[in-house]
Amino acid sequence: MPTLLGISFMVVALFLTMQGRYSWVLSLGAAVPIGVVLSVGNNGVPVFYFFAIWVIIALLFSKRGSGEPRKLPGKAFLLAFAAWSVFVTAFSPGMFAGIPVLAPFGGIDSQLANPSALTYTASNIAQVAYMILGVGVLFYLGRARGLSRMFPAGALAGLTLLSSARLASIRFGTPFPNHFFDNSTGVSYVEGAADGTRRFRGIFAEPSELAMASLVAAVFFLASAPNLTGKAKFAALCLAGLATINMIESTATSALASVVVFTAIFSGYHCVRFIFLGGKVKYRTFVLVPLALPVVAIFTPSAIASVIDTVTGKTETASYSARTGSDVFSAGVFMDTWGLGAGLGSNRPASFLPMLLSTVGIVGAVLFITACVVLLRRSWAIHEARPAVWALVALMSAKCIASPNLSDPLIWLLLGVLANFVWSQTPVPQQPKILPPHSVRPSHSQS
Repeated sequence: MPTLLGISFMVVALFLTMQGRYSWVLSLGAAVPIGVVLSVGNNGVPVFYFFAIWVIIALLFSKRGSGEPRKLPGKAFLLAFAAWSVFVTAFSPGMFAGIPVLAPFGGIDSQLANPSALTYTASNIAQVAYMILGVGVLFYLGRARGLSRMFPAGALAGLTLLSSARLASIRFGTPFPNHFFDNSTGVSYVEGAADGTRRFRGIFAEPSELAMASLVAAVFFLASAPNLTGKAKFAALCLAGLATINMIESTATSALASVVVFTAIFSGYHCVRFIFLGGKVKYRTFVLVPLALPVVAIFTPSAIASVIDTVTGKTETASYSARTGSDVFSAGVFMDTWGLGAGLGSNRPASFLPMLLSTVGIVGAVLFITACVVLLRRSWAIHEARPAVWALVALMSAKCIASPNLSDPLIWLLLGVLANFVWSQTPVPQQPKILPPHSVRPSHSQS
């Protein structure tokens, strides 16, 4: 049956659709990453993917053309990834039936203790559907005319403000409609550690997901601020600050690891550019300095002890052992399926790369990574695309540490924005003009 969140958002989506603002509908859905529109038992239809279907149907009935035909960098790899994923998911559960896998519905701890046997499940159908819709969203955004360079700001601001509002309700007792957003009966909401310590998860299912999204939001808004002026710049800095607070409040060790990895990539790029390529260092280079503070802080004696205690304490927990064990176990799934993969939705480890390799195999992983690299490389040359580029780098850094979901809306939104930057600047191939016979004038020698 429809949820109250779903009914409310559908009213807003209908208003936006009537104005032709389809991209805003997608941004609205991405702002509530775990909310569902329809709920049947323990299953539900996520808001983002419901609105992806909504937009596709609206486009079918609209009179909008697809634009001039042109060569689209990365398109072939994306289509090949989608086709390969469907093929593997259709055949691998039958071809390799019975091999041990980590089913997505059992929880990592219990699945490691008692792995499931590979077979066809509803999760296969769901994950393939989400992947196809995600690729569809990417292609729509990539071909959308007049898409704002700040398009990701809508979804990132929404999830940041909602999480901050929930934090305020916990800290100061301000009202917040928890049940309005936590409406999925099939999701386990994690708000406490094994030792009983309360942890903050925002409007996400668990703290690590909040930490990942908050890192992406902080990076995007900080990278966008130097290109903005006035109230827009002030708003971007405020949102970056709120996202940073949410990330710290999550107390997720994966957040610290993600910040370190991203800062290393960011700093490494600029060091190489400055030393070897002769690039100039401007103040804009350091717009992400606040995110580097945890890394700088480890050089102080007191901070060293704190970081060591945090990391050591995490590595000694059952959670760390389970996450590491699930990634190692997924390597076995990769080998058991001869590198082809067990199919989307068949195996769920703790991080993104083991998930790709164990579900769509080496072929699918290479195709997806290549598509991302092509879009990142082409869009880097476009100055306005830099905030989205760094946001995607931050997202992938975090996902490779503690987030295995390919169905994450932020993946498809950020890739779609980069595709729009690249594809909108790809020149339309000029067709040779063939003059009609009567337009050819005879020469004087023939007259």
